[in-house]
Order: sequence, then C-alpha cells, then structure tokens
Amino acid sequence: MKQRILGRTGRAVSLVGLGPWQLGADWGNVDPNEARDILEAAVNSGVTFLDTADVYGDGRSEQTIGAYLAANPGLDIMVATKIGRRQEQTPENYTLANSGSGLTVPGGTSRRIDFEQGFKAVDEFRKLVPSGATTAQTAVAWIAAQEGVSTVIPGARNGEQARSNAASAEMLDHIDPDFENSVREIYDRYFRETIHSRW
Repeated sequence: MKQRILGRTGRAVSLVGLGPWQLGADWGNVDPNEARDILEAAVNSGVTFLDTADVYGDGRSEQTIGAYLAANPGLDIMVATKIGRRQEQTPENYTLANSGSGLTVPGGTSRRIDFEQGFKAVDEFRKLVPSGATTAQTAVAWIAAQEGVSTVIPGARNGEQARSNAASAEMLDHIDPDFENSVREIYDRYFRETIHSRW
C-alpha cells in the first residue's frame, strides 16, 4: 500500500484508509465477527489509518476498533476520531491518536447536492471506469489523486469491500489528465452551479 504524510503530523499513513461508521451499527446490527473481518481485511491490505467518531453507534465503532487493536498489539495504526458531535453548538473536531500522542484539527462543512443530478453524474462517471476496476475503486483513486489529499477513507460493509477499496491505491496511474478533464466536465455539468460557491 502506498503511503503519504498526513498533513503536518509528520506521520505516514496508507493512501487508502477505512471509515468505520458501519461498525457502529447505526444502519443495522453488525455481528462482532463481521466487524473484526472488516478491520482485518483492511489492515491485511495495508490500511494504517482508521477514521471514526464518538457518535458512530454511540461509541460502538470506537470500542470495536479499540478491542481489535488491543487484541493485536504492535500494529502501527493511526486512529482519528471526531469528538464534540454530541454537544449542541459545538464545532466538530478531529482527534488523531497514535503512540500516545494526539492532534486536534477543525472539521469541515457539509455540502449538499440534488439526488437526481447525482445519479446522472454517477452514470457518466461509470463510463470512465477502466476495464477490470469497479466504479468505487475508480472514485477512490480519483480522490486520492487530488492535490492535498493524504488518505481517502471509504467505508466497507464486509471484508471483500475493504480489500477492494484498498486495491484502489494501485489505480493512480489511470488518473491521467484526460480522466481529470472528463471528471471536471461532469462536475461542471451537474454540480458547479449548485455547490461550487460553497467551497
């Protein structure tokens, strides 16, 4: 797995991480064995960055990750957790924890798009997907290719998705200027008018 330095931390993290919101079981019951399989698949595929939050299952995601790391001492994994989301009027923050140290940085703002426009854009994006790759892998690779991105944090509902996401790191060669121009055209057609001013 390719590595990049995470912001100003000086720490190298995997180009593709894991967003374990689903481990909190907010969208349905998650079997503990399935949760462990997702984490193992990601870590065994070279993932070294996990991004969670205190509200993912009211702490369940954090607890699941903590239990996994406790059962597998020696893993060089960085965990980011968003804090303060339970408190009204409190801005979201990220806390990055590794080897007993931490760093807090401000979170971002939400951006909304029209679903119908979004589906049309996805249909257009699918036409750009290289042979042998999935739409999700291509999207993750495109995000990773953007300037200033240290790591991409897709979620996974099972171990196979976690492995597939991790494999996206090998697709960066497909994100050439022609691909970038095609994605920019999709953005301009479906999103620029409604969301560009929010950036």
